[in-house]
Amino acid sequence: MGLFTYRINRIAIRHAALWFISGNILFLLALIKETDFIIALGLGFLLLFIIIHIILLFILVINMLIHFKDIEEHMTATILLLLNIPLAGLYLTFLMPL
Repeated sequence: MGLFTYRINRIAIRHAALWFISGNILFLLALIKETDFIIALGLGFLLLFIIIHIILLFILVINMLIHFKDIEEHMTATILLLLNIPLAGLYLTFLMPL
């Protein structure tokens, strides 16, 4: 059995990895060729990222409260999900003109 026994935690980790990889690809595309389309795509991506992360964090907190005995697993999944947020803000700071 793996590190995460609860299905929602495995989903959160896969979700975080998927958003991390796709966010990095969009950021690199924007650095290589800064077009309005790529910037608009990145902003739409960021909006969707925020909405989905809020929903997923809410679900993880509820799951953490229900299954409190496995708090380490839930906190690990939550922290890994939250690590994407500062990275997205950093990318946004790099790409937006002053």
